[in-house]
This record gives sequence, structure tokens and C-alpha cells, in this order.
Amino acid sequence: ARQRAEVAQARVELMAQASESLNVELDLGEARTRFLELLVPVLADVALFFHVNEHGGVTEQLALHRDPDGTAAATAYAERVATTAPRGGLVASLVTGGPSRLLDGDSLPTGADELAIGSALVIGLPGRLGVRDVVVLNRTVDRDPFTDADVDTAVDLGRRAGLVLDNLRLY
Repeated sequence: ARQRAEVAQARVELMAQASESLNVELDLGEARTRFLELLVPVLADVALFFHVNEHGGVTEQLALHRDPDGTAAATAYAERVATTAPRGGLVASLVTGGPSRLLDGDSLPTGADELAIGSALVIGLPGRLGVRDVVVLNRTVDRDPFTDADVDTAVDLGRRAGLVLDNLRLY
């Protein structure tokens, strides 16, 4: 019971930190980076950010690894995911039927094994006109898979971040 309470408290603190951190940022690129920094290592070991155009094609990507020495490999992985997304677009292929999608085993993108990724959680970041940003949270094989509470937290953070990023694009 105590451990569950500590985990719940950590999630509340993460949400408060996200609201505070993202709402003071005026630079779109910096806001994207800060968002990834909030997620790694609390929710993920490797986080990928993708901005997509109106056709679902990736126009920008970012990657962050919990180990700074792993960032180059994470960046290469993000590029691979961006270039191998199906023709319908990254958003359509990754977030089908809801605000998130869990991936593991054979459903992980090619190259996940190079980063020892055991599970991934794909989150759409909705703005006023729909999802234009996608975040892929990755956990390595030495870490427990995502729980329902992790998914709920990530989806909530994604909604908040999506609106902040949308506002910054308008600004």
C-alpha cells in the first residue's frame, strides 16, 4: 500500500512539474525537448518525438535516451522509425483507435533490439485540429512493461503537451 501511495505521489508531482515546465516555454523546439526530459527516465528509458504534416508524414523528430551516450543510437532509431512508417502516415499507423497504443515483441519497430527495447507506448499529442505530434515512450528489457497507470499518466501528459505545442505554433 505504501509503495502504491509513493508511486501515485510521484505521478502527481510529474503532472505538476509538466504543467509548470511546459507552460512557461515560448520556444517550440525547447518545449519539445523539455517534454522529453520530463518523460525520461520517469516513464521511459528512450523517448522519441515526431511532428507530422497534414498527410501524416514525419517532418521533424527528436530522441532522448536516459544515458547521454545512447542518444546517438536513439536518434538513429527515430530516423529509422520516421522513414519506415507506412504510407498512411505515422499517426494513422501508430495511434489507431485511441489516444495510445502499446507495442511489444514482434510489434516493435525494426531496430528496437539495438536499444534493448522491450516495450513501447505510443501517444498522440492532440491539438485543436487533431494529432500533429506523436511521442513513443520506450522501456528497455530490464524494466517492467508499461502499466495501466503509466498509460493513463502518459495520455494525460500528452494531452497537456499537445495543447501547449499547438499554442506555441500559433504564437
